[in-house]
Amino acid sequence: VNIITHSNFIKREIYNYFSYPLDKIFVVHEDISEFFFPRGAKDCLSVLDKYNLNYKKYIICINTLDLRKNYKTLIKAYNSLDKKIQEEYPLVIIGMKGRYFEETR
Repeated sequence: VNIITHSNFIKREIYNYFSYPLDKIFVVHEDISEFFFPRGAKDCLSVLDKYNLNYKKYIICINTLDLRKNYKTLIKAYNSLDKKIQEEYPLVIIGMKGRYFEETR
């Protein structure tokens, strides 16, 4: 019997916990919606203005806001950047609330 999963992490977990043969576990990545495509500066203006950002001048992290995502290290690394870089490229963190959201925030 073959097993299909959505990530290599889960494939390794199945192997580690159940000793299931790796050659019978297949990773099939989820498809991306047609909604996602490169946008020009004009298309982004309203959102960029709302958050006081400049086109292609920010660092973004899109993920569940959860302790497991290690935001502590991300913020530590960002804070180690030169202040000029931080001013030119603000860090933007967005995502759905996850477990332990308050601790993450």
